[in-house]
Amino acid sequence: MDFSQVDTTFEDWAGDNNLHVFKMYKDYEVRSVDIVKSSQSKWQLWLEPKPEQKKCTIKYWNYGDQKHEITVPVSELKDKLELIHKTIFSKKGWKGVNT
Repeated sequence: MDFSQVDTTFEDWAGDNNLHVFKMYKDYEVRSVDIVKSSQSKWQLWLEPKPEQKKCTIKYWNYGDQKHEITVPVSELKDKLELIHKTIFSKKGWKGVNT
């Protein structure tokens, strides 16, 4: 998978939020972070770039029943990552927030 269009944005966003970017899983190249909200709440967020369309799918889940994904233009990636991160930490959570 080609991450060249999203790497800088994703790494900058992760650094701004003190998140570690995982780049390999088993023998596969990935771009993933774990977001820990509390000792009982952990989310995984990962990217699936679509370089030919200049878009990227952001997938994220709470290691349980809440699974979400959205495809955005690469130019909107950082803004959407910020919205998702804030939503995870908001008191309302996913109620009333459309990603």
